[in-house]
Amino acid sequence: MASRGAERAPLLAGASRAAADDVEGGAQHPAMIRPNHRSKAWTTKLAIGATLVAVGALIGGLTTSRNGASGSSTSLSSWLAGFAAPSSAEAREGAGRPGRDVKITLLTACSPHDMIRMNPGTWHHRVGAKVTTKDHDNEMAFRMAHHLREDPLRCGTYTGTVRLRAGVQMNFWLYPIKNDANETLVYDEQFEFAQSDSGCRDEGKGGGGDPNWDRCSPKFSPAPLALVGTGTNDGNCVRRFDVYYDEPDPGHETFFNRIYDGRQTTFVWGSCGNACADYQPPQCPVCAINEFVQGHRCTPCPPGSTHYAGAQPAGPDSQCAPIRCGPNELVKNHECAACPPGTTNDQGDSCMEADSSCDHTLCGIHQKVSNHVCVPCEPGKENAAGDDAFGDDTECTDIVCGSNQYVRNNICRNCPAGTTRPMGDIASAEDTTCIPTYCGEHERVSYHVCRACAAGTENAAGDDASGQNTYCEAIMCGSNERVQNHLCVACPAGSTSPSGANAAGGNTACTPTLCTEHMRVVGNACVPCPAGSENAAGDDATGDDTTCDYGICEENQHIKNHVCTDCAPGTHRTAGDITTSADTTCPAILCGVNQRVLGNQCVGCPLGTTNDAGDDASGSDTECDPIICGLNQHVISHACVACLDGSANEAGDNAALGNTDCDVQMCGTNEAVESAVCHKCPDDASHEAGDSPTGGDTSCDDLYCHVNMKVLSGACEACPPGTVNANNDPVSGGDTTCDPVLCPVHMRVQDNACVPCDAGMENAAGDDASGKDTTCDIVLCEENHRVSGGACVPCEPGESNEAGDYMLGADTTCEAILCGVNQKVSGNECVSCEAGTTNDAQDDASGDDTTCDPVVCIANQYVTENTCASCAAGTTAPPGSLANGDDTTCAATLCATNERVDENHACVPCDPGMTSASGADASGAPTTCKAIQCLANQRVQDHACVSCDPGFTVAPGGDASGDDTTCQLDKNAACQTNQHVVDGACVPCPPGTTNRPGDYYTGEDTTCDAVLCGAHEYVSSHVCTPCASGREALGGADASGDDTVCGDPIPATATKVTPESAQDTYTAPLSKSGSGKVTMSIPGDPGAPVGEFSLIATAYGAEIKQDVRQVSWYAWRAASRSLNVHSQWDRSKSQPWLQNANVAYLFTLSELVGQGIVVGMGDHNTRLHSLPWYSGSSMKTLPATQSYSKKGLATGAHPVILINTYTPNNWPDTFVCNVFKLSTKGGTFRVRVGRADSHGHGWGDNDIRVVYAAFKPNAPSLTNDILAAGEIQLPKPLPIGKKTFSNVTLEHNLNRLDYQCLATVRIDTDKDPTRSIAVECQAGTANTITFMAADLELRAWDTYGPDVFVSYMLIPLVGAPVIKPDHFSGVPTIVG
Repeated sequence: MASRGAERAPLLAGASRAAADDVEGGAQHPAMIRPNHRSKAWTTKLAIGATLVAVGALIGGLTTSRNGASGSSTSLSSWLAGFAAPSSAEAREGAGRPGRDVKITLLTACSPHDMIRMNPGTWHHRVGAKVTTKDHDNEMAFRMAHHLREDPLRCGTYTGTVRLRAGVQMNFWLYPIKNDANETLVYDEQFEFAQSDSGCRDEGKGGGGDPNWDRCSPKFSPAPLALVGTGTNDGNCVRRFDVYYDEPDPGHETFFNRIYDGRQTTFVWGSCGNACADYQPPQCPVCAINEFVQGHRCTPCPPGSTHYAGAQPAGPDSQCAPIRCGPNELVKNHECAACPPGTTNDQGDSCMEADSSCDHTLCGIHQKVSNHVCVPCEPGKENAAGDDAFGDDTECTDIVCGSNQYVRNNICRNCPAGTTRPMGDIASAEDTTCIPTYCGEHERVSYHVCRACAAGTENAAGDDASGQNTYCEAIMCGSNERVQNHLCVACPAGSTSPSGANAAGGNTACTPTLCTEHMRVVGNACVPCPAGSENAAGDDATGDDTTCDYGICEENQHIKNHVCTDCAPGTHRTAGDITTSADTTCPAILCGVNQRVLGNQCVGCPLGTTNDAGDDASGSDTECDPIICGLNQHVISHACVACLDGSANEAGDNAALGNTDCDVQMCGTNEAVESAVCHKCPDDASHEAGDSPTGGDTSCDDLYCHVNMKVLSGACEACPPGTVNANNDPVSGGDTTCDPVLCPVHMRVQDNACVPCDAGMENAAGDDASGKDTTCDIVLCEENHRVSGGACVPCEPGESNEAGDYMLGADTTCEAILCGVNQKVSGNECVSCEAGTTNDAQDDASGDDTTCDPVVCIANQYVTENTCASCAAGTTAPPGSLANGDDTTCAATLCATNERVDENHACVPCDPGMTSASGADASGAPTTCKAIQCLANQRVQDHACVSCDPGFTVAPGGDASGDDTTCQLDKNAACQTNQHVVDGACVPCPPGTTNRPGDYYTGEDTTCDAVLCGAHEYVSSHVCTPCASGREALGGADASGDDTVCGDPIPATATKVTPESAQDTYTAPLSKSGSGKVTMSIPGDPGAPVGEFSLIATAYGAEIKQDVRQVSWYAWRAASRSLNVHSQWDRSKSQPWLQNANVAYLFTLSELVGQGIVVGMGDHNTRLHSLPWYSGSSMKTLPATQSYSKKGLATGAHPVILINTYTPNNWPDTFVCNVFKLSTKGGTFRVRVGRADSHGHGWGDNDIRVVYAAFKPNAPSLTNDILAAGEIQLPKPLPIGKKTFSNVTLEHNLNRLDYQCLATVRIDTDKDPTRSIAVECQAGTANTITFMAADLELRAWDTYGPDVFVSYMLIPLVGAPVIKPDHFSGVPTIVG
């Protein structure tokens, strides 16, 4: 810093410095040399000054001013030549001026409009622009400036051609158009609004108060370019020039003029920039609503389209967006009109297209049309679907209840079980009730149904079927009764039974009466056997009559006194005499023919002898006479046999002797040869004549018996009684037999004949009539028959009965047949329902015919062969198809865009990063989604393709379905760190300047930013170097400029500042119109050097939104600083915030530490990161342990720590700070810091630092400074959505709204946290405040291990009652 003595140098020094500045191209304020009434005096001073300068030059020359050409000297002649004013011709024609003609453009859209003193009106045709250079006019006066033409279509843009050379001083003028005609003095009162962007920073200090000598008028100071490099402007196109003078009073002034770099062609008034984000100044006319920009003119939007108001005509062409109609609107004459009543339409019709129409609304089932609206039917009424709401009103019809239904609340409901009601109730009328069913005799209630008592049980009539179940009682049989088919019947004759048999059980039997020995059964009673007979004990009196066994005499026995006696020898009797009959005798045996008596027996006569019949065998022996053969007989084996036909013999041959022969003779008719003899055929046979006895044997032909005869011993004999023979048996075929007669059904055997059963009796077929007599059984009725008047009669149609009713018993009844499920009554029969229909059980087959109801298919069922079948996977069908109708089909489900068909034939979303076209058929085979392939210069972020940041690149083909990818620094297209663009090439930044990577060498030239040294640093060879011990320097020294030095310690200017003034809070509004992040400047001086105060800030939103803004400080100075606010909602900085926000911030002085409330402040000299560029994957840094004082804290208590980051540099990055590993014993904690405003990038700034302040949690001491300070735990995010946001609401009893909120997140862990969590205060009320938190990288943390707390402080805007919060409970309590 120059000494005060140097500032008060004599006239010679002052003149030499001014001259040297001018000679070397240093700045000369445009009004430094005034061609007015002061010019003569000035010329005189120049002459004197020249003389003195010449003297000074003889002793060593002159040095330039401290901001002139360093170390250079100049000759008096050159200095005087530089002061020579150009002639009028030279000024206007540019004769002899160096440089080249350059076509330039001047922009004003992003100029510092708040520094323009004139009233620009609507700007266009109201504000003119000029340019002048030092070469053109030494004073760079307005009247000598070159006119720039305003672009007729681009408001606020001016162009012109001017001669320029590198390093020349230049400035731009803005002026009201009305002043252009009188270009005289720059600062005359009447033309004071012509304004240059170059000039003074401070109001003039010389001239003795004479405004004509005040070169730095307060009306135009500071000039816009004078503020470049102070944090309120940008660039390094400005150079400082000092001017010293001695009249009217000695003094000096400092000017800041624009320097032409030899390349720039586009300029911004009041700035070093060469481009603007906007296209025109805010005062310029903009397009009205529904106007768009076309060829830099506001053009009405085509019919049916719209455009927001405010489009800038100076900008590029824009387009109108089609007006999209809302739900239930149609397009009519390019406007949205409401659909006619009774119609609807989906939203989205474009008003730019032809008129559209609405669809008629078709009412659903049980709806009607009322004033073109589908409304529900009145209670108790119904209507089919399909009424057209566009048409006339419709009506619903009454619902008529069916049989066994009643009305309750206008609904037909089934009668309760056990009750009935006839059909016909109207559901829209009053409620009705059902009538209980009362059971008849021998019926019981079983689950509300009257059912017949079980066989063998009984019950009285009158049981209520709507009530509980009832039961029948068993029937108990009397004495000599048995149970048969659950009936008590009398025991059969001849049997007995005790009383008490249970008819509900199985059949029982009576005990038969068994006769004793020699007794028989007669009429089911036991009687003695007749004389001469006997019987074994055991005859069953219940059966048929029995007989006693009488003796039957054998052959040759007779009866004598009921005893069988042997006949005398020679007598005999046939067997069969019975001992019960009278005595019999044995007649004598009379021998037969050719028999004789021998020992009282008849024996055959010897061969060849004979005897007549009649010899009495009971008498003496008798003899036989010899046989004398007759004519034509001869003896063969002692027998007289006729000679064969054809042979003869005389009579007289004695058969008792040997054989004799006949003469041969042929046999006659009915004779056959047997053993060479002609024999006469039997009566039942015949034969033709002519057989020769001498030939072989011949035979006679057989004869046959009649029907019902049999052959016995070669004769036909009648069949025995009870047998028959239907055949004509041949007599010669041997003995035959007759078949027994088998009686048909219901007949019995009596005397070997079949006779009918008695009435009420029956018998199975098959009794053998040839045997003993048989009996018939009692008749039981068949199934589906009943007893009526002693006969079994068929049941009525639709009725049934079990078999077994006793035909001769009491009359019985049949029961009505109740049809089963899915049956109906047809002709008194239960028949199956037609295909596709259904019916409940219990239809009465004895009544009228019934019908089945159609089966109605539910949703996603179709009809096939009259059956409702489930739709195949991947297909659907509406409900309501009738199964008794035609077959229906299911429609295939077509998947939407970005959906695929899975193995279950369902449409499921594609996995993140995958895509598919619409229309996939879910009924077919599974489909797949294709991975989204990112284009060139697109990277994968959260499975989406996003553009690389400027200066970064990546090859095409990134798979969005995979992991996130990163872009690489494009070394071929962008400059590296600390490089900038000059004439299409990347060149190193000048010493003492810096630049981020990413400047494209294909674009316009860029510049590097000056490195500003921090507190206690000085500039040495363009490097910021720490001061030596005991020396210090203010921060902000420009490393691109001259070397600086450290000085003695500067006394603090705020040592007496009271805590009240040091802890003021401020709020600054931020607009959500910005995208991603915004920056702003914070005024105010804490009254202490950098390093002696903390400044904490937190974003404060008015509503509860999932949008967390983080605040960081940059351009940190003692008297001013800027902050950057970045939204976690949109890390790409491409979308507006979800709501506006304020920033609450708090100054805290180091002198307050240990005074009862402030227990620690940050180390402001600790850099977290000192590399020029950090591009690693890590998004965090863990700085050295921070310390705080434990003074004033209760044992074991930890403070409320509020924390931010800051940098003295001008790079507005944003960081999230989290406190962890907080030690109450050692008074230390650690900090995790993560960059919040650029996903996937490292840190560009090399000087990020932590600023914090630690407070007592109960904040008891300083009046009205702190309302509440404490901690409250954050819940983990709910496991829905992205699971990255969490919030908690603090309830307090402040009962006031005039407070602000500060907050920091503390992670309760001693290990390095694996994430960073930002927090914002939101939605403060008189009794609540909400803290909204989000993960830095928008990751899920619902399962994150450590507990997370919000350290908070509520601060008043104005005076407030004293508040003492409960210790770390988060609930403040009023104590005074």
